[in-house]
Amino acid sequence: MEMLLSTDAKIIAFEPHPRNQFNLWSTISRLDKSLRDRVVVFPIALGSEQGSSTIYSAKNNMGNSVVGKIVKDFDAQEFSKSEEHTVQIERLDSVLKTDSLHVQLMKLDAQGFECKILEGCGWEIAQYIETVSFEYSKKWLDAQNCMDLLATFRRLGFEIQRSGGSIVAENPSKDNMDLLAKRKTF
Repeated sequence: MEMLLSTDAKIIAFEPHPRNQFNLWSTISRLDKSLRDRVVVFPIALGSEQGSSTIYSAKNNMGNSVVGKIVKDFDAQEFSKSEEHTVQIERLDSVLKTDSLHVQLMKLDAQGFECKILEGCGWEIAQYIETVSFEYSKKWLDAQNCMDLLATFRRLGFEIQRSGGSIVAENPSKDNMDLLAKRKTF
């Protein structure tokens, strides 16, 4: 919403959870038509291969919706059986085509599923992305067996930075932080 309201960018969103889709569309539908026309929402999850999986959601926290397995923010957190849904997974390179593709900013918030998304992105799409904003959370990444997220970004031609601009050379020691992957310029 911030990008939609503060820029003239076209927004492509991927939201696999049905309730989050409903909330997103409810919000967008109340906006001016000129804003609505700039948004495309795909009701799918992104991953490394086409298929389906279950998405799990924490009770009272739809922001902790996780594809493939339950990953708790804290030990006592409960997940709602009624919010488990089968979702379709697609590779990003099967959804987006490179013809006139230019992505200034991509935001990844996938509760540790980021490695799978990057695998499905591939070099063909990644080379057209300038910056990726993402949350680095060791707990979520480990739970999804995503041990090499920063290395994967680097293989795709990005350098990793903290929000202040300092380069991140190794995996952060801090468990949870917001990072940017910026396209290296040659």
